[in-house]
Amino acid sequence: MTKYIVLLIGCIECGVPSYPIAVTETKEQAEIIVNQQESTWELYGGDGYYDIWEVSHIPKGNELLTNSS
Repeated sequence: MTKYIVLLIGCIECGVPSYPIAVTETKEQAEIIVNQQESTWELYGGDGYYDIWEVSHIPKGNELLTNSS
């Protein structure tokens, strides 16, 4: 099942962090969330942007550790 992750992609030189904001069922929902976000200049005083990643699987809990090689 496809999901959409809304991310803030920050700037290491500006001190703006990068972090996930939301996981949605549709791209339209993700776009609404992106459009509701404040400018990274207003929030952190530096450069950054919001991005939407389409993913087919989001690991849960220890799945990251148990499936590693």
